[in-house]
Amino acid sequence: MIEKPRATPEKQSEYLQNQDPILRDIIQIVELPILNECREINFQEIVRVIIGQQLSGAAANKIYSKILITYNNLKLTPKNALSRGEESFQSCGVSRPKSRSILKCAKFLTENPSFLEDLKHETSTNIIIKLQTLHGIGIWSASILCMFHYGKEDVFPQGDATINKVMGKLYGDGKPLDQEKQMKIVRRWSPYKTFACKILWSWHDQGMLK
Repeated sequence: MIEKPRATPEKQSEYLQNQDPILRDIIQIVELPILNECREINFQEIVRVIIGQQLSGAAANKIYSKILITYNNLKLTPKNALSRGEESFQSCGVSRPKSRSILKCAKFLTENPSFLEDLKHETSTNIIIKLQTLHGIGIWSASILCMFHYGKEDVFPQGDATINKVMGKLYGDGKPLDQEKQMKIVRRWSPYKTFACKILWSWHDQGMLK
């Protein structure tokens, strides 16, 4: 499948400002995220996403840093994860269920070494569906990987706690929006939902949520 050219940051920003007056106001006051930044997709990033589930960024980063130290700052691979076992992750603060998920992902990727690379040629919908075949990867984790590692422009991470909180503040009465109202807003952002979410995360991370 041939990828269409990615829209420029200016084009995406202009489109979102025309579609959503609240985003227009936010874009004027926040430092915008790096739009086309796309991280490498590999087992190490799968580990990072699993660790980050239901944790604050600070807590997840602390655990992840401990793991890197345990592995002597070597790149995490399915092979070295399997050789050390669950205990190497649990000793760093990873829960038992997450440690088991990491090892099951390691086993799967050892048996299917081209799995993550092959997904680069898929649509965002297919990427999200297929990533969920990995143990411990649900729709939120799959969406995050699709956004930040496969560089897809039109993804919304359903269930993201920070996005829900921010949208409740900006579009509601401070409480999380019901799904119907939320998705009505989100549909206006298409085909650039990913950038819209990055803007909302930036607004939150820059201390705008009072």
